Amino acid sequence: MTYQQMNRHISKNAEDRRIGSAITAHFVFLTLQYLVLVSMQLEGTLAAERIQLISKLLVAMAYARALPIVWKRSKVRIIGTYFVWAFVFSLHYLVFPQNRMYQNELVFPFFFMCLPAFIYSSAVNDWTVLRDVMIKVGYIVFSIGALLAFLVFNGRVFIGSYSMSLGYYLLLPSIMFISEFWRTASFTYIMLFLISAFFILALGSRGPIMCIGLFVLLCLLRRPRNPRHHEIIAFLCVASSIVLAVLFFDKLLMGIQELLLRSGFRSRSIALFLSSKGQLGIRETIYRDVIAAIADHPILGIGIAGDRYIRGGSYVHNIFIEILANYGAVVGTLIVFGLLILVLRYFVCSTRQQYEMFAMWLCIGFIPLLVSGSYFSYMSFWIFIGLITKGWHIGGNLRYQSRKE
Repeated sequence: MTYQQMNRHISKNAEDRRIGSAITAHFVFLTLQYLVLVSMQLEGTLAAERIQLISKLLVAMAYARALPIVWKRSKVRIIGTYFVWAFVFSLHYLVFPQNRMYQNELVFPFFFMCLPAFIYSSAVNDWTVLRDVMIKVGYIVFSIGALLAFLVFNGRVFIGSYSMSLGYYLLLPSIMFISEFWRTASFTYIMLFLISAFFILALGSRGPIMCIGLFVLLCLLRRPRNPRHHEIIAFLCVASSIVLAVLFFDKLLMGIQELLLRSGFRSRSIALFLSSKGQLGIRETIYRDVIAAIADHPILGIGIAGDRYIRGGSYVHNIFIEILANYGAVVGTLIVFGLLILVLRYFVCSTRQQYEMFAMWLCIGFIPLLVSGSYFSYMSFWIFIGLITKGWHIGGNLRYQSRKE
């Protein structure tokens, strides 16, 4: 590599790092925002709105810092993406006037948060650089989450019976710690993961636990053909831990719950895992109502934000049902199949390193939408879509450099 080539390589890495910092900035600022709001008991106040505005401005600054790079790399995608979605939104605004109040609420999170996340993630050329940024962000988010958990366990902060937000904030560091353990077999990472997972189990919801479990399973399904010694050790440790956890699942959860009860806490997630009912609760009613509305309007669907109109402001908490509701059975089915093809492609066509990054963002950005959230406001989903469509369109330019462990 010549001196000029080396300089270009360093410059490209710096650009990718700046983009990666932008698309992961919301993890840090949202977790920090949540810590401030709950520790100072500001939720629902005017001060909370100001803090949320500051968080949005900080994330916007991170995006603005990387904008010249993204514009240089993806100006066509920027123009095309906004043109298509502006047309789709305008069409739905005209055809489904009953949804307009809820569509108005989606304009800012979708056009100013989700679409930028999609465009910026699709502009990343070197996933190795993005992964390095994710590790650093994971440490920061874990530190903030651990501080909040410490305050909760010491009785200085009250978050209610559980916090779905805290659970999903800690999902990124949990997955990054597992990934690093696969690579290094360092027990430092497994301890960090266990602490993070404990916080999620004790204070969060079941969704992040499901995502973590799926990520571990995906990693087990695709291991190196010629594994190194530390990779063999990591595989054996994880595989044996899974076997023990499955065999003693109830006893393990009851032990953790008993430990929490002695400290004056009760884990809602553990109680639901141990419940013989295993029901989805109110989500079953939401699914039933929205599916019935789709059956009444199978061709056009009920439009963007139609699920919110049906449920009085509540979204459907399932991405497949939401897509079918938004666009009807025909167009919705085509979109769902297209999405599944994009996802399945990475199970068979990507390198192991690309597969690992795909598995991370699948479990961070896509799987949560099967049980919670909406794709019109969940930035991580659009980061995931940007990454996998980047590989689809310009796979020859996508780099994931291997490094010596």
